[in-house]
Amino acid sequence: MAPSLEDTKIRLTASDCLTGFGNGAASYRALCRGERAIQLRPVLGSAGGDLVPLALCEGRSLDETAPPQWLRYVRQLADAIPPADWGAPRRPVFVTSSNFGVGSLYAYRQTHDGAHLCYGTPSNCIEWLRQELGSLPTSPGRRRWG
Repeated sequence: MAPSLEDTKIRLTASDCLTGFGNGAASYRALCRGERAIQLRPVLGSAGGDLVPLALCEGRSLDETAPPQWLRYVRQLADAIPPADWGAPRRPVFVTSSNFGVGSLYAYRQTHDGAHLCYGTPSNCIEWLRQELGSLPTSPGRRRWG
């Protein structure tokens, strides 16, 4: 049997997210009120397609761009992270996504524009994000990602 959380020395001290409701606090309040951000939207953005249940951040569409339009939301979230030596031992960075790059891969298949390939696989996308966020202005002593 795996050790329980109480038996480990690893602790999560903070987390946040961006959803169709806003940041983590706004999302929590909306969910407690029984609200849902999921709406039926065309799977191909302005090109149409089947309606699928999606919850997108305000102002976000499914039309793929290179670089991806979701970068502004990642920057917004990253800018709220307190200064620290992120990426160093004991300060790891975790990035999650429900569908890493699937839109970029689809855009590449439709347009043959190689610019979409930078974001189309998890490893490429994470490396691109590491470089992109590492180049953002930082406060003194603040390192973004390794």
